[in-house]
Order: sequence, then C-alpha cells, then structure tokens
Amino acid sequence: MLKNINISHKLVLMILLPIMGLIYFTTAITLEKLATVEQMELLQELSVLAVKSSSLIHELQKERGMSAGFIGSKGNNFSQELQKQRHLTDIAIKKINKYFNGNTFDTEITNNLATIFSALKVITSKRKLIDKLEISTESEMLYYTKIIDTLLTGINYLSKKITNPELYNKVLAYANLLQAKEKAGIERATLNNVFSRNEGYFASGMYNKFILLVGLQYIYIKEFFIFATPGQQEIYNQIIQGKTIVEVERIRKRVINKQLKQKIIADLQIHLGYGGLIHHFKNYVLRGDQKYIDAFHEQYQNAYLIMAKYKQLSNISVNEIENIEIVKETFDRYNLYLSVTIDLKSRNKKIGEIDKIVKIDDMPAIMALAELRYSSHLHVEPETWWEMATNRIELFKKVENYIASDLKLSANILKRNAQSVFFSSLVITGITILLTLFLSIFFARGITKPLHILVDAANKISFGKRDNIYINKHSGDEIGTLSSAMNQMLTSIRSSESLLIQRNELIRNVFGRYLSDEVVNTLLETESGLTMGGERREITILTSDLRGFTAQSNKLPSEQVIKILNFYLETVGEIIAEYNGTINEFLGDGILVFFGAPILREDDPERAIACAIAMQLAMTTVNKKLQKWGFDALEMGIGINTAEVVVGNIGSEKRTKYSAIGNGVNLAYRIESYTVGGQIFISESTLRKTSDIVKVATEKQVNPKGIKQTIKIYEVEGIEGKYNLHLHKKEVELFPLKEEVLLQYAILKDKHVGKQIFNARIVKLSSTRAVIYCETIQIPKLLSNLKINFINISDEDVYAKVLSHGTEGLYIHFTSLSLGLKQQLLDKINN
Repeated sequence: MLKNINISHKLVLMILLPIMGLIYFTTAITLEKLATVEQMELLQELSVLAVKSSSLIHELQKERGMSAGFIGSKGNNFSQELQKQRHLTDIAIKKINKYFNGNTFDTEITNNLATIFSALKVITSKRKLIDKLEISTESEMLYYTKIIDTLLTGINYLSKKITNPELYNKVLAYANLLQAKEKAGIERATLNNVFSRNEGYFASGMYNKFILLVGLQYIYIKEFFIFATPGQQEIYNQIIQGKTIVEVERIRKRVINKQLKQKIIADLQIHLGYGGLIHHFKNYVLRGDQKYIDAFHEQYQNAYLIMAKYKQLSNISVNEIENIEIVKETFDRYNLYLSVTIDLKSRNKKIGEIDKIVKIDDMPAIMALAELRYSSHLHVEPETWWEMATNRIELFKKVENYIASDLKLSANILKRNAQSVFFSSLVITGITILLTLFLSIFFARGITKPLHILVDAANKISFGKRDNIYINKHSGDEIGTLSSAMNQMLTSIRSSESLLIQRNELIRNVFGRYLSDEVVNTLLETESGLTMGGERREITILTSDLRGFTAQSNKLPSEQVIKILNFYLETVGEIIAEYNGTINEFLGDGILVFFGAPILREDDPERAIACAIAMQLAMTTVNKKLQKWGFDALEMGIGINTAEVVVGNIGSEKRTKYSAIGNGVNLAYRIESYTVGGQIFISESTLRKTSDIVKVATEKQVNPKGIKQTIKIYEVEGIEGKYNLHLHKKEVELFPLKEEVLLQYAILKDKHVGKQIFNARIVKLSSTRAVIYCETIQIPKLLSNLKINFINISDEDVYAKVLSHGTEGLYIHFTSLSLGLKQQLLDKINN
C-alpha cells in the first residue's frame, strides 16, 4: 500500500507518526498528573473515612472490653458503664453511616462498608444476649473483633491507592499503630474478663491468648517504627510513657508470674493425688510390686525439682516458702517410711500390721497447697485494670490522631503540587507540539522540492528517456550527493541493465526452487536444470532415524526439542557434507541422503557406508553434549540401499522439488526400520558393490512390506581401505534379577499397536537389552517392534525390537526407555 504513495506524502506520514507519538506520550504524562490529582482527592476522602472508622473502632473496642468484664463478673461489674458506652458507640455508627451515604467510593470500599453495616445490624440482639448472660465471652469478643478487623481492612485499603513512597510509609505506620491499638483493646477485654471472674484464674486457652496479644503489640509497634517518620516516632515516644505504661507492664508481669505459680502448684497437686507418689506408696503397701517403688522414686525426684523451681520464682513470700517446706516434709516422710515398709514387707508383715506402724498425716501438705494456690490468685480488681488499660489505649489514640492529621496535611500538599505540575504539563505540551509541527513542515518542504526534481529524472530513466538528462545539484546535503550519484549512474546503467536483469531472474528462479547447496551450485551452471522431469540413475540412498526421541520430546518443552534437534542435525549434516552426500530432506529427527544425485560418482556406495559409520561414531560427541545439557542420550539407526531410481525435478512451474522416486527409496526406509540404536543395515545390492572393503557382523532375512520375496540385509561393523572406520561394539552382558518384573506387550504393525495384549516377565536385563519369557505360544517374529508396559512400576510406554529367539526367551533391545525408568529396572538386578 505504501508503494503507491508519493514521497511527499511519505514524509508527511514520517513526520506525522513522531508527532502522534509525541502527542500520545505528552498526553499520557498529562493524564498521569491528572490521575495523581484525582488520587490525592480520593486520598482526602479516604483519610476522612479512616478517621471516622478509627473513631468507631475506638468505641467498639471499649464496648467489647466492658462486655467481657460484664460477662466475666456474671453481671456484677460494668453494668452502668456498659450502657453509656453503647450510646457512644451508636453515635460513632451514625457518623460513619452518614459520611458513607454522602460520598461515592469504589467497589472495594463500598463492599467493605456494606459488610460492616450488615454486621452492625445485629448489634442490638448481641447486646441483649450479653445483658442476659446468654453468650460466652469468646463469642462476644469474636463478634466485635470481626467488625473491627473489617474496619481495619478498609483503612489498609489506603496503602493500595497510594503511589507516593513517603505517603505510603505514613499510611503503613498509621495502619500498624491501629493494629497495635486493636490488640491492646483485645488484651484489655481478655484480662477484664479474667479479673472479673470469681475464681481469679485463666479459663482454658485464655492465658495463651493473652501472651499472643502482648507479643503482637510489640510486633506492630516495631513495624510502626519502621515506616514512621522521625517526627512521628518522636511524638510516639513523648506520649507513650509515664505511670500508665509502667502500671500496665507491672500488671502483665504479675499475671505471668501468678500463672507460672499456678502451673507449678498444679504439678505438685498431681504428685499428691491419684497417680502421684502417695498413690504409688499405697499401691506398694497393698501389692508389694517393685514397679511401685520405682514409680515412687521417680515422682519423688520430680517433686523436688518442681519445688526448687517454685523457690526460684521472683516475689516469693516467707509464707509461701514455709508452705513449700511443709509439702517437702510430707514427701520426705513418705520417702522415709517407704524404706520401713520395704523392710516390713520383706518380713512378711500383713497390711494391717504395716498400717499400725506407718502413719502419715497428709492434711498439712494439702492445706499448704491450698494456701499456695490461693496465693497464686491474680488478685487484680477489674476496675483497676480497666482504668490502666484504657488510659494506655487513650495514649495510643492521641498518637493516632496526630498521624491522621499528618496524613491529611500530606495529602493536601501533594494535591496542590500535583495540580501545579498538571497545569505546567498542559502548557509545555501545547508549546512542544506547535513548535514540532512548524519545524517539521519547514524541513519537509526543503526535502520534497528537490526530491520532486529527482523523481522526474528517475521517471525519465525508467522509461528509457536517458538522453540529455542532467540533474543540477541544489545543495551540499545528502540530496545533493544523491543528484551527483544519479548523474554517474546514468553513464553505466545502459551497459549493465540487460545482464543484471537476466542474472537476477536466473538466481531468483533457482533459489526459489532449490534448497540443497550442491543442487543449487550444479543447476546454476545451466538453465536446463530448471526443466521439469528426471532421469533413471543408480544411486545409493541412506536413511537415518533417532530411536526413542519422539517419546523423549513429548516430555520436553518445544524450545529444548528444537535445541537438541538443531545440534544433532548440524553435527551429522557436517559429516554428510564431508562425504559428499546430498541431504534431500529432514523428516523430523530422520534424514534422507542421496549419494549419486545430482552428482554421480563411482564410489557412492563406499562413501555412503563410510558416512554412516562416521555418523554413528559422532553420536558419542552428540551424547556428551546432551548429557552436559541434562538430556537423555540418543541412539540412531541407519539403513542403506543401492538401486536404480528416477531423480529430477518434481512439482510445478511455481514450486519444484529435487527428489528421487522408486522402490529403492522405500526399501531404504524399510531396511532402516529393522535397526536398533547404533546399528547400520545395508542391502544385498550395496554389499555387492563394497564387499571387498566392508566388514559385516550379521546377516538377517526379512520380509519388508511391499516386497513379495524374502531379502537379506547385513549389519555393518566397519569399512577398510582409505576410510578405515569401525564401530565400537561392546558385548552386552545380561544379569539376572533379584525380584520378578512383570510386563505386558503388544506387537506393532506398521506403527499401529496391535489389539492383543501378551503377558511376560523379565529373565535377564542390561541397560539396553533384556531377555523376556513370554507366557504364550504366539511368539513375535524377529525384528518385530513391541510396545511394553511394566506392571506395578510405571505407566510409561516403552518400545523395543525383537533381536532373536533363545532357550531362555526373547532377546529384545529397548528403542525407547526413559532414564528414570531405566534406573528403576537396573535397581532390580541381583548384585
């Protein structure tokens, strides 16, 4: 389409495209600034919403804590305070609801607030359950905590909308402070419930929850200091200090210390009760078994360790130490009387006689443990804790309010800056576009005018009107240089035009119809090479194919398959070129090579065999490279046949292919199909022409498809004479197995899997071959291809070829076997 546009229009397009790009990018930058302005406006709205959400969170936190204390005290505490707090919570709910209805937010914020309002609809029913003490502390706290977490999620949404790094850090600092404040609120509610309980102890799981909440507060405060500005950090350090903070820490330490005492006292009670050392003592008195003595001594040692641990605790009173000593004396008395009891038992004293001698009063120890347990009572008034924890949260609230104000101020500053940059961008963009348009038109006219003169001269030359043409040089730039060059061109164009057209036409036709370099070089020597048709000629055909590569390639990415193929084909392609073979086709991983077409030589069969041996030897180099890359090794089979075929150009005048046609080509493919990896089979016709220098390892009789009579094929192991090439054949040693390996196989017919399945088992095995014993009288023919599946080992399809029949079974060669499955099979060899 552009070919039909004159140069002036092309220059317009050339100039127009950069201008459009300039407009696009400047517009994009301007829109980006506008988006920043809109983002700052949104941030202002979200900041207000965050503050109102924070106010609601604050009131819900207090209501949650008072409700927990109310439930823990069974309605005796916080009754009036709770009613007042509920009123404050309702006011905060109305404020955020009013702000939400008066503004428009995106879907995520809208859905978040809808979830909150949906949960708040049932707050009245929850409050009634709390008043009636018909709800557990856990359920009550979970209800309020879910609403608060949803509100905090909405505040965290701010960080997703901000691209400014400084403002982003401030929002994260704000969010982490709110999270720390929320965990402080849950801690307040949790301990309020514990202190309000008459027992004065933690319910199951509540102590661990308390410790977790304290730890989370430290984590969130640490995160706050990571993202907070130095000014925010200083405000925090100024506000979060004083008596309130010290008192909260003191109560925490007291709670932890008391809980440790409770745990130790509980362990001591176990030693006094059922299953303890007294229990084992009495069992020995009754039954006299040695196991009770051993159990007693073990419990006695444990009790001593527990009492020592108690004494090491901080804030231990004299009375507590005295009670521990009482328990210790009781345990010591039992230990002393155990020796007495053992002696009495050895003298066959009866139980009644032993009871009269061994008398121990357990009551002092029981009373001492009761006093110790009472001393571990938390003894903290819920009102005291509530006041201290609330004062600490109010300090957090002051820091929170400062950071919220800082966020609003930062958003206003960024908004003003963004608006200023936006208007500046508009002005600069307009000036730039106008200036670019003016300069583009000016320079374009300076180019198009002399170009029109050159175009007119070029048109005259193209029509053969080259006489009396002279182009004036209008400038010293490239156009002036072009004018001089055109004048010089006119002097030589007449003599070379005809020859150039003919030569270009010939090359274009030849290269459009041939691929092989040798074919191209031969046909370029004469135009008769373009003639359709062919001639009968005796040539030697070589075909090669990789064994198992299709199965391997199905497991690899296409890029890796192409990488392997390119390296393999490049390696063997160089060898084929070295032996003057003509590669006619690459068929996937297969190659069709002619020796004798298009150039006929007397030693074509010899070179074909030497080339095949060199190709097989080169597979060692190929496989070293593949293994270095991490791929499985490859094996190649080669078939060679010498026959008279028709060679020449096949196709149409528009598309031509140089090829060979005849049964000899098909037979070469059939011979190759009988090979396994590393083998070279040649036909009898090829052997007749090379028998004086070719060394044959084996002879086989086969019935290829399409040939009525049986023919002989020969396995090559080397070639003498000037080539002196030999395959490195190693005897394959087969080993018996340490365990039976079962398999099923089907016979392949023309690459189609037969429907009948046969059972067999491996008798002997090597890395490439196996002897299998078939449980059927229908034995596959020699050189048949088998599809094998190993039972209870792998579902991988394995392919093999029947090499021979023996007394032990069928000798097969694996043509497709993955490295992993090969290792599994080799592991079953009896070492």
